[in-house]
Amino acid sequence: MRTVLLLILLFLSISSDAQNYDIDQMTNEDGLSNSSITTLLQSSNGLMWFGTWDGLNMYNSREVKIFKPSPTDKTSISNNIIRDIIEESPHYLWIATDFGINRLNVENMTFEHFFVNRRNGNSIVENSYLIAKNTKNQLFAYVYRDKIYYYDKDKNEFKPLTIDQDVIIKKMFFDKNDRLWIVTDENVLMKIEFNVYDRTPEIRTTVSHFDAFPESIQSVFYIEDKLVFQNAGHNVFVFDIETRSLKKYPAFSGTIKAITSTEHHYFLGTEEGLYISDKNLTNSSLLIPKISVLSLCKGTQDIIWIGTDMQGVWRISPPKKQFQKFSKDTMGNFGENAVRTFMEDDRGVLWVGTKGEGIYLFSENPKTRELTLVKNITQSNGLNSDFVFKICKGTDEYWIGTDGEGLNYYDPAKEKIFTLSAPNPVAHNHTPRLNLSSVYAILPDSNTLWIGTNGYGMFRLDIDKSTRPYKIKSYKQYVYTNEPSCISNNNIFSIIRDDSAHLWIATRGGGLNRFHIQDETFESYRFSNDNKKSISSDDVLCLHKDHEGFLWAGTSMGLNKLVKNERGNAAFIRINESSGMPNNTIHGILEDSRHHLWISTNNGLAQLIRHGEQISNIISYFKEDGLQNNEFSDGAYYASPTSRNLYFGGISGFNRFNPSEIKEYTYMPTLWLDAFFVDNIARKVSDYLHKGKLTFSYGNKSFSFKFIPIDYVSGEKCEIAYILEDFQKDWINLGTSNTLVFTNIPKGTYLLKVKCSNANKIWSDNYFTIPVKINPPWWASNVAYAAYLFLFVLIIWLINRFMKYRFKVKEELKLKEMEQQKNEEIHEAKLRFFTNIAHEFSNSLTLIYAPCEQILRHPVTESIKKYVNTIKLNSERMQKLIQQLIEFRKAETGHLKIIVEKVDIVEIVKYALDLFLEMLEEKKISYTLICDPETIVWQTDRDSIEKIIINLLSNAVKYTPTEENIHISVKIAGNKLAMQVTNTGIGIKKEYQESIFDRFEVLNRFEKQVSVGLQSRSGIGLALCKSLVDILSGSIRVESDGISFTSFIVHIPELEFTSLSEESVYASGRILPSSYITGIEEKSIDSGNTPQTLSRKDITILVVEDDREIRSMLKDILGERYTILEAENGMKALEIVDSHSPTL
Repeated sequence: MRTVLLLILLFLSISSDAQNYDIDQMTNEDGLSNSSITTLLQSSNGLMWFGTWDGLNMYNSREVKIFKPSPTDKTSISNNIIRDIIEESPHYLWIATDFGINRLNVENMTFEHFFVNRRNGNSIVENSYLIAKNTKNQLFAYVYRDKIYYYDKDKNEFKPLTIDQDVIIKKMFFDKNDRLWIVTDENVLMKIEFNVYDRTPEIRTTVSHFDAFPESIQSVFYIEDKLVFQNAGHNVFVFDIETRSLKKYPAFSGTIKAITSTEHHYFLGTEEGLYISDKNLTNSSLLIPKISVLSLCKGTQDIIWIGTDMQGVWRISPPKKQFQKFSKDTMGNFGENAVRTFMEDDRGVLWVGTKGEGIYLFSENPKTRELTLVKNITQSNGLNSDFVFKICKGTDEYWIGTDGEGLNYYDPAKEKIFTLSAPNPVAHNHTPRLNLSSVYAILPDSNTLWIGTNGYGMFRLDIDKSTRPYKIKSYKQYVYTNEPSCISNNNIFSIIRDDSAHLWIATRGGGLNRFHIQDETFESYRFSNDNKKSISSDDVLCLHKDHEGFLWAGTSMGLNKLVKNERGNAAFIRINESSGMPNNTIHGILEDSRHHLWISTNNGLAQLIRHGEQISNIISYFKEDGLQNNEFSDGAYYASPTSRNLYFGGISGFNRFNPSEIKEYTYMPTLWLDAFFVDNIARKVSDYLHKGKLTFSYGNKSFSFKFIPIDYVSGEKCEIAYILEDFQKDWINLGTSNTLVFTNIPKGTYLLKVKCSNANKIWSDNYFTIPVKINPPWWASNVAYAAYLFLFVLIIWLINRFMKYRFKVKEELKLKEMEQQKNEEIHEAKLRFFTNIAHEFSNSLTLIYAPCEQILRHPVTESIKKYVNTIKLNSERMQKLIQQLIEFRKAETGHLKIIVEKVDIVEIVKYALDLFLEMLEEKKISYTLICDPETIVWQTDRDSIEKIIINLLSNAVKYTPTEENIHISVKIAGNKLAMQVTNTGIGIKKEYQESIFDRFEVLNRFEKQVSVGLQSRSGIGLALCKSLVDILSGSIRVESDGISFTSFIVHIPELEFTSLSEESVYASGRILPSSYITGIEEKSIDSGNTPQTLSRKDITILVVEDDREIRSMLKDILGERYTILEAENGMKALEIVDSHSPTL
């Protein structure tokens, strides 16, 4: 924004009411979409709305936003030519354009269109859409050559009004009594009153003609319940609606285009410029010339907004610059160099010392309070240097410190500059040569001067004023010597008195020094990183002692107040930028009559508002407030002893002001949410509002807000603070920054509060508040928790079910184990029982079988032979079954020992087949044997292999029907021996296949079969095969379709040689015991002639048997041929062996 400060003196007719105004101008360079402003409005939220010939503009005191139609956005404004703007409520605006009427939702900045399909001819007519609002905020609209409509909020539509006058309206407005005034295209003024009891009101029209001006109405305005008319002759008439009185005023220069008012004035916009007039319209003056005014608006902060043709927006406001500024800009004969020191003399003349232009003297006009430059004192007038750093009033003289050598003083009586004479070092040989230069500080004390220099330390000068010019009687110089009690630095910028015995000395680089006058020692206060109560910097620029005796020290790192801590030791309170100061470099400190402190800095002037010892507020002032510049100078501060004026000098001049006349800035700005971002993308707040809360997903990494404190005078000074309650404990001050950024906020519900301050850092009590909700991630949402609860319950249920199932399985296993154990015990008992019985039967069978053999050795009848052979045959069958039980028992109990050796498998198979050839031929069973390769030698147990093969062949022969087939296959499959025996005929049903090798079932079947006399089908042979295969680390399985075939497949791996193995022993011509073969139907034995055995009585045989009958039988059988000795146990047998030495 271009700011044109105009000090406008109203024309002579109102010269007594001359006023100062701040006048600013905004153009397209400041962001306006067009420089022709057709209409103006300040909405209730403080925003300024400018209607232009190219779009609607919104101004928030910092930036302009433009609204134009967009063919791709149905919610954009319908037309870019704006004719009027009316506020319906804080949330809605009505905008009349040349192509329809728009209703703007201010919260989401979307437009709703009305009458956009109406076209009045082929060309656009200016003001073809008019809008007006009554006191009830009900909107009325006029459509060119159509009707007047009113807006029905409930139905969100316009409804027509019936008027008995068919007129074309060019202007309409409501008065405070809700009467609608219309101006026709024929410049006829009409009044429409409404029947308030009817929704569609009865309309009465009144045409008012005013005899005071017979001419047609040029323009008419409604203001303060008055109608202001102007006719073609530019005469102005004011009609009071309440009193119905009409007054005529002199002709006004130019046609009035717009009018507005303040408490004491009217502002009238014309094609020639902006006029200001009193309320009687008798005294008027051109305030801003050469602008064509199209619209006016009185806004907050006493601002008058002016819409012009082709010159943008102008605004006038009461002056905010309360500081008198004196510089080359305001006083052409004033220099450009920095101001370094001030002094008022006895005549009230202001002395201003500069850095390079000597001293300027100003006199004040008591009536106007204006300063006039009266003199410039330079080196040509006797100054040692034009670089003047200190001017100080003495008793009868003015002391002047410069950058030159020596010390000047001004004698008012002689009106002349003198240089203080130094003592003659020759005449005063006790006094060293005076090296006095660059004087920055002077403290008069009667006839003594305390002098601070830049680089030469401190001097005490004793002055002899008895002669003219003055002379130095004696002096002493204090410099840094590295002694404990010496001054801490030679660069001295300020010296003030503490009390009658002490001085305070500010040094650049040496901190603060306290000088004990009597003993001439220095006590220094230095900055320490380890002590937060130490002075903030060793670079001390200025000093001030307030009315309560507290010392204030300005440094390049902030302001310091010297106090006593609880132990009575010196402590400094630091006040800096973090405390609210505009800058940390302190150039000057002054105290006003209210005991507030004024601080000049490198960036503006600060006012410290104090209540007692507490600083309640810090107000900053800058160049725009009237300061000479934001940068001030060291030592350039001065309080007038005769007035309440304070002086501060800087690089562009100096300021003078009376603190009591500095008005407190009380305007409190409104806070406007200007922009909203989610993940750095601009969004609409309404899109994230859910049940009154601003709701974000867990995936939104960040969100931010841009707030604007709406202040059109000092908005750049307004600050913003915020707090996110339940997340932050303290308010966060953003200063003049206006963006709030939140990142990685945890899930939860919070309350965002935002507040702003005005230019004087007074904080508003009104907060912008909005609840904020951060949704948890999907895995932490309520739905997820419900799912977790469900899953938890489900898991508990499943665990419970699993535990029950597990318990049940355990119980079942336990029962099964118990049953297994019981079965094992029963099985073992049965097996042991059958084995014991077998042993008993074996003895009995031996006693039966042997006599049969003996009978058949002697001649007997055929009948006896037949029966004896039957007895013998059944004895043999029983003996075979007993032998199987014994072998099965050995395998079950692990007592069957194996010997691994190399065995010819093919030969064993062929030999076993030979054993069954007679039965195969008898049942007409065909068989095939396939061996691949033809010779297979395998490392295994020969005896086990023989029993497996014989039992499988025996089972096949037994269950193969007559004239069926048996197929035997022997091969090497991988690293295993594979043997398969398949027979056709009746197969094995599937449900019996799993139990065919079950040792329990086998024994049970044996028990059942024995009970019914089916000993030949006991199934022990297959169970024995399974046990033997397991011993050989192999596998056996059965395959059968249950109808036509049964196949037994055996896989046996090669075994490692054992210690009992024999090397390469092949089964060749070995005769297998008949007792290994089960299920073979034996033939009747024809004894024939039994061969006779020769008698050998010389051979002695020892028979050892515990069974007396068997022992007797053996003695009878063998006794015919041999000499028999008997022993019933081993002990007796050994005795007999020792005594008789039997042959066998």
